[in-house]
Amino acid sequence: MVKWLLLGVVGICLGCGTVEDERQVVATPNMADTTATYVRRAEPAMATVLDSGSTLTFTDTDFNFGRVRLGTTVRHHFTFTNEGPAQLRIGAVASSCGCTVSSYPTEPIDSGASANVEVTFRTSATLGHQHRAVVLHANTAPPQTTLYLSGEVVP
Repeated sequence: MVKWLLLGVVGICLGCGTVEDERQVVATPNMADTTATYVRRAEPAMATVLDSGSTLTFTDTDFNFGRVRLGTTVRHHFTFTNEGPAQLRIGAVASSCGCTVSSYPTEPIDSGASANVEVTFRTSATLGHQHRAVVLHANTAPPQTTLYLSGEVVP
């Protein structure tokens, strides 16, 4: 009996301690309570932002940072252009975890203008293959654009 109990405890510990391929979590309306701590809102509020009229074009939406050592901070600037006729307003940015944060323009972006979204990924608590998502909510069609950081964190 003690052998089975010990085997069960070891199995649970091994299952909880793995840090294999972490899957991305993309913010959706049904997941509002689980991603609320990772959302940073800009002014004006989302109700105003949802008026479509802008077209957001990124030079790249997926950045592979390769292999980095544990504890490294990875930063990438995603450059975009407002190719629509209306001003672009980013209303919120949600990340897939607390180790990924972003900064973005909070002022409206005129038609034809370019700007950056800086995404920072802190690797201090992760090992193995990583795939992190950052979702921008803006007055575009579709209203969400997902940016990705991926790579491998080694000891």
